[in-house]
Amino acid sequence: MVGYHVAADMSRIKGRAHCRGRSARRNAKKADESVKSKLVGVTLAAWIVLEVLSFALVVRAVGLVVAIVLAIGASLLGLADVRRLLDFFRARVAAKAKGESAAFADGAMLDGAMQALASILLILPGFASDFVGLALKSPSVRQYLARRIRSRSEAADPRLIDLDPREWRREARRPRRGVAS
Repeated sequence: MVGYHVAADMSRIKGRAHCRGRSARRNAKKADESVKSKLVGVTLAAWIVLEVLSFALVVRAVGLVVAIVLAIGASLLGLADVRRLLDFFRARVAAKAKGESAAFADGAMLDGAMQALASILLILPGFASDFVGLALKSPSVRQYLARRIRSRSEAADPRLIDLDPREWRREARRPRRGVAS
């Protein structure tokens, strides 16, 4: 009976230690989320201040009525481009369902995503977002950003192998050798 009580006490001690480890991870995760939410809040506040300042500069340069017309025109340009982008994404989804080349789709999807971001930035009110949206409409800017994104993603983890869903399958887990259950 002594061995049983010792084993029961050890399992409780291990259980508590495991709970403390889980608690520490949970607290670290909450702290990380708190920092991320603060960063998002600061970023949004800075973006709003930048938009107000850019609108004030445009109003000072061209007048209020022209600034409003320019803002509405940029929003209409973004809205007109959304329909074309939706057609593009529908065609890409259909092509992927048919099993067409994934290599072309990845480059086209990144380019399409940047065009979609450009359209969204044009739709949003404000001249700073319009400037970035118009810059993203330029193919040379999109190509430059795509190269930067690809070089960062490739340099991030050389052990990472990106497989298409058709190139792998999930297998049942086998118990490891030498590990007691």
